[in-house]
Amino acid sequence: MGGKMEELSQDLKKLVQEKGLSPAEAVLEAGLGISPDNKSKLLELAQEVGIVDQTEPDSKSLMQMAQQLVAGLDPNTKKSLGSFLNEVIEGSNVGSPPADVQQFLSNLVPDQKPDD
Repeated sequence: MGGKMEELSQDLKKLVQEKGLSPAEAVLEAGLGISPDNKSKLLELAQEVGIVDQTEPDSKSLMQMAQQLVAGLDPNTKKSLGSFLNEVIEGSNVGSPPADVQQFLSNLVPDQKPDD
C-alpha cells in the first residue's frame, strides 16, 4: 500500500507542477477525472449525488438551490451575506437584478427594500 500512496503522491505533485493546479484541484483530477476544463464531469458528479437534478439548471431551480443553501443560516449571517451581495451588485454597474433575485436579497436583509 505504501507504494501506491507514493505513486499517488508523485502523480499529484506532477499535476500541481505541470498544470498549475491547486492541491485540491489535483486530487479531483487524479481521483475523479474532474479538471477546470472538464465541467461536464463535475456536473455529472453533482447529478449522481443528487445536488443537481438536471443537465441545464434554469433560473428557478438555481434560485431554489440558493434559498436552500441559506435557509439554515442565522439571521446575522443572512444579513451580512445580503449586504455583501447588494454591494457587489451595486459595484458591478450592471443595473438592477431580476425581480426574483431582488426578492431573495430582500428576504436576506429584511430592512432593505428591493429596487423597483
